[in-house]
Amino acid sequence: MGAKPKVFINGISGLLGFHLAWRLRKDFLVSGTSFQNHVTIPDVQVFPINLINIETLDTLVRLQQPDFFINAIGLNDRAEVEKQQKLSDTVNVMIPVSMAILCSRIKAKYIGLNCSEVFDGEKGNYSEESSDFTLTDSLGKQKIAAHSFVRAQTVESTDLRIGRVLGIGHHYRPSFFDRIRFAAMRKQNYEASKRKTRAYLSTISLAHSIKLILQSEFPSKHRTFHVGGANITEFELISSWYKLAGSDPSLVTELQDTKRDLSLNCKLMTTQFPEWKPESKQDLMKNLLTELSPAISEKHIEKTLALMS
Repeated sequence: MGAKPKVFINGISGLLGFHLAWRLRKDFLVSGTSFQNHVTIPDVQVFPINLINIETLDTLVRLQQPDFFINAIGLNDRAEVEKQQKLSDTVNVMIPVSMAILCSRIKAKYIGLNCSEVFDGEKGNYSEESSDFTLTDSLGKQKIAAHSFVRAQTVESTDLRIGRVLGIGHHYRPSFFDRIRFAAMRKQNYEASKRKTRAYLSTISLAHSIKLILQSEFPSKHRTFHVGGANITEFELISSWYKLAGSDPSLVTELQDTKRDLSLNCKLMTTQFPEWKPESKQDLMKNLLTELSPAISEKHIEKTLALMS
């Protein structure tokens, strides 16, 4: 039996990096960096790094010599992007580009985790070929810039535009899903938008998609895949979870806001990897329940879903 491939995750303490490390460590030798919050993951080597001394990252990756590099770091809080322009440029543009260039030099396969925020949100159901990019959103423009620079300065890369991922956070950083489930448990009122549509997916679905990519052949070219899930409104997602959690869904009230549709079309991903498909809302809820209660049988979870439908 040969040695396991080495995967380096940049930003292992964030929601995406953390769950990927947990789910990939069985089949890969996983290591990575944490920038703000140090986490401990069994069988995973974690290196705390200070963003002020980012040159350390270059040296560390060279020493690790990974087969695959996954860039999972990102500053996605719009208020922080506007407030800390220099930091957000470093995190969202400089680091992805410099790491992609480094990977091309050390012969590591570069995978960048991106988001649907690059689109303007007018039409929705965006495919990989869509060019309706935002011209006003600072976060989206940074993500587009990083994507363009990586393509201009390297000969191959894999860019994943991912919907909103739902999963359990850790003690340093509660997730969006944590806020929803805690509010449902406490039977609290929750305002949610009926006018904002996204592609919601579980950490289980995300990890499955990336594992398939890692185990496939990487062509010598740039490629972009959309990795989405259930294209639903925020209101539908949260009220459905309230109902599933045994809380009154009428506690979820409509938030008055502007329309924005960032739903994703994942046809290219499903064509390339038939073993993966975007989650339906039913599959999403099933995977969230599985993550919360891994010891409960699949049959019991399906029975619970049937009772709530």
